[in-house]
Amino acid sequence: MVLSGQTAPLCRSCQALQGTPVFTGRQSGSHCLPKRGQLQVQNAITRAKKEATVAKLVHHLETSALCFGVRYKHIGVKDVDSLRQALPEGSAFVVCKNTLMRIAADQAGAAGWDVLKPAAEGENAWLFVDEDNVASAVKAFLEFERKLVERIPRDQRSKRPPPTGVSGGAMITAGEAGRFLDMPGVRALKDAPTKTELMEKLAIMIKKIPLSMAISIKMVPTKLGWAVAHLADGDENKDLLVGDVFPKAPAAEASS
Repeated sequence: MVLSGQTAPLCRSCQALQGTPVFTGRQSGSHCLPKRGQLQVQNAITRAKKEATVAKLVHHLETSALCFGVRYKHIGVKDVDSLRQALPEGSAFVVCKNTLMRIAADQAGAAGWDVLKPAAEGENAWLFVDEDNVASAVKAFLEFERKLVERIPRDQRSKRPPPTGVSGGAMITAGEAGRFLDMPGVRALKDAPTKTELMEKLAIMIKKIPLSMAISIKMVPTKLGWAVAHLADGDENKDLLVGDVFPKAPAAEASS
């Protein structure tokens, strides 16, 4: 009971917040309310955090070759930590609101990431991967998914929702526009060659080119020298034609 002239006691929740910049003990009935100016400060802080999150997402997109949404509704905090530890260097796993992800995809749209927006539905975390680690990151996620499924008794797996999954993703490679990937498309990237493997194959191809060219070039003067030598020898016999100096092709070959 509050007597006239007395201040109503703080509620339990507000007692825990007493002394913070937002709550100052101002009363309305038995509850504490922030002042109007303090609400504006709180909203500004929230807006600043959202803008910082969007900027972080845009940075991840601009430095990644692959991004896809991971369903996390049935994943525990420890599971998320284990996935983060299993991911290769150059990867990032971020939990954020789909609204912020769509904004970030729009801001990075010039690079082609706006195709990612259809995947921003439901409860998603986002896996960002650079171009050097696409296959290894996808393999790490698939292994993580396999372990989660194995925890479920076999007779219950068809009755329960999947512990995780892929909502969709997008991949951007040099010289190509962004392309949307469905769940099978993301899973298939486990077999994608790494950038290092591609460079090694390219180096082998480049190494073979000058070798074949050198062989061809070397054969030209050899044949030419052989022809000149035979012509010089045949020149001693003035009755021979040039065609008589060279060996005659077999009849079948000549007719062809």
